[in-house]
Amino acid sequence: EGIEIWIAVVDTAGKAGARKACFVIPRQVKQDQTFPFSVKLPVHLEQGAMLKFTYKYNGSDGGDGGVNWMQSFDWTVP
Repeated sequence: EGIEIWIAVVDTAGKAGARKACFVIPRQVKQDQTFPFSVKLPVHLEQGAMLKFTYKYNGSDGGDGGVNWMQSFDWTVP
């Protein structure tokens, strides 16, 4: 629930540069369900560029409330 995705271009020194965020609709997504999303970064990406994806969501097993989770991973442009 409440999924946010940030994508940042990371330079060779590991410093984040241009970045964009998106909020996923539908607001609620079930476990193992997929959903489309898109962002347009304000820079041209060349082969070998590194992107850092960070996502945040509130997960619940059906009880009251839930737990906020945040994870990230890197991806290299092929």
